Amino acid sequence: MGRAGEGGEEGLPLIETRVGKKSRVAYRIFGITVFIGICMIWVYRLTHIPTAEQGRWAWIGMFMAELWFGFYWIITLSVRLNVTYRYPFKHRLITSLSALIENKIFCVHGGLSPSISTLDQIRTIDRKQEVPHDGAMCDLLWSDPEDVVEGWGLSPRGAGFLFGSSVVTTFNHANNIDYICRAHQLVMEGYKWMFNSQIVTVWSAPNYCYRCGNVAAILELDENLDNQFRVFDAAPQESRGAPAKKPAPDYFL
Repeated sequence: MGRAGEGGEEGLPLIETRVGKKSRVAYRIFGITVFIGICMIWVYRLTHIPTAEQGRWAWIGMFMAELWFGFYWIITLSVRLNVTYRYPFKHRLITSLSALIENKIFCVHGGLSPSISTLDQIRTIDRKQEVPHDGAMCDLLWSDPEDVVEGWGLSPRGAGFLFGSSVVTTFNHANNIDYICRAHQLVMEGYKWMFNSQIVTVWSAPNYCYRCGNVAAILELDENLDNQFRVFDAAPQESRGAPAKKPAPDYFL
């Protein structure tokens, strides 16, 4: 949450450059040491080539594997351990839970949570963690609106909740927002308004799983926050690559 360009905890800066000189020197020493060690192993391999009776082709295969995975290990390890690269983007590597457009449109993947009544409570959630099986973070990702539910109900997904119109009305009024925009739920028409236009589901995957036959939609907003939906169908079969041979599991539906 927060707007681009603002400082502090709510507005995450685009880049931070407070990296200690000792950290950079330590990383360079570590990287050079590892590289020299791997080079010494390769030099040993090249200077001790076995004869055909000793399995020369097996040795060549092992050497090529060491060569390939050695370079791969150096590259991946440098990215994981180098604070020079990690620190400036530490906030950008954390997934946003929601977004607020001009303080009027609340965007979220799933839906609402019984433990969240204000937007400020979302800002306090620790995002530097795996998604838990329950709680506010889980609910924001997996909850769904439902017409036949009044208040809160159990979700058949096994995560999140079902919530009715009264929940949406209370949340929108408490946070002074016009409506909620969310996804996460297949809509055959591409988008669907619910609860007197207080929440809209926008589904952007046409012909989901190559068998649902649904259209998709994208929500566009102008400078006055007037909305327009661009509805589109799946690309013709001849213009796209063949789908995977392994069918998609049913639980994606």
